[in-house]
Amino acid sequence: MFEYNFSLSSSPDRLKLYFPARQRILPGLLVLLFSAALFRSFILNDGSFIIPLIFLLISLPGFLYTEAWVFSRSSNSLTHFSGILFLVCKKKISFDEIESFVVTDFTRGKLTNYTSKHNSTGKNTGFREISGNRTFFHFRKISKLSIVLDKGKIKDIEILPALYKKKLEQKGMKISEFCSKPLLFGIK
Repeated sequence: MFEYNFSLSSSPDRLKLYFPARQRILPGLLVLLFSAALFRSFILNDGSFIIPLIFLLISLPGFLYTEAWVFSRSSNSLTHFSGILFLVCKKKISFDEIESFVVTDFTRGKLTNYTSKHNSTGKNTGFREISGNRTFFHFRKISKLSIVLDKGKIKDIEILPALYKKKLEQKGMKISEFCSKPLLFGIK
């Protein structure tokens, strides 16, 4: 799975979490590849333009998507931008509405029951069938950095695999110090 990691930039008056340009390399290459395939199909006039067009339309939003969290001391607020090109949603939250920041862990997963199929010699063929007597747990540990508002509402800033928990904690510390709000650690 492709993970989006925010970069953090700061100045004395402003702190910004944003998607860096390097995160657009893979989606950009896909857009370029599907555009070339679409151009080729128009040049050859072989009528095979529909497949590259579909893939281009699917990959284009991934390339054009933007998201940023801007914390500003001068306006005493944070602004969240997210969207595609000119279809960007902008939400402003005053620092007075922020109660705290929190880094939490949770587990995403599923419970799977299956039995192994064996061939006539008794060796496992590797095929699996759902149902049966064995229970397997497939869990993925996740960490997230969130804002807790004074009304009890929680807004997630960044969600990453637990492997990156230290990075989230460091970002949370910088943000909480910048906003003069507490950073809490919890387990969900």
